[in-house]
Amino acid sequence: MTTLVVIRRSGIHDAGGRLLYQHGDELLPGLLSQEAIAHWLDEGWLKEIDSTGRPSLYRLSHRFTGCKEEQPLTPEQIAAHTLEE
Repeated sequence: MTTLVVIRRSGIHDAGGRLLYQHGDELLPGLLSQEAIAHWLDEGWLKEIDSTGRPSLYRLSHRFTGCKEEQPLTPEQIAAHTLEE
C-alpha cells in the first residue's frame, strides 16, 4: 500500500490561484482519478511513499475521514505513539 504525498514546493493551486495542497500534504485515497494521479506523478508534484514508512492519516482514522481503506498501527507504532490504557 502506498501513500500519495505532495512534493511540489510551491504547492498545488487551482485555476484561480487558490492553494489546494501544500508541500508535504497527503492526498485522500480515491480523491483523484488515476489519470490525474499519473499526470501529477509525471510532473513531479506527487510521490508515492510506502505506507509502512509513512502511515496514511486518512487510513488510520478512517472512521472520521470516511476513507474506505483501513491501515492499523503496527505494535511498534502503538508502543511509541499511543497512551497506555
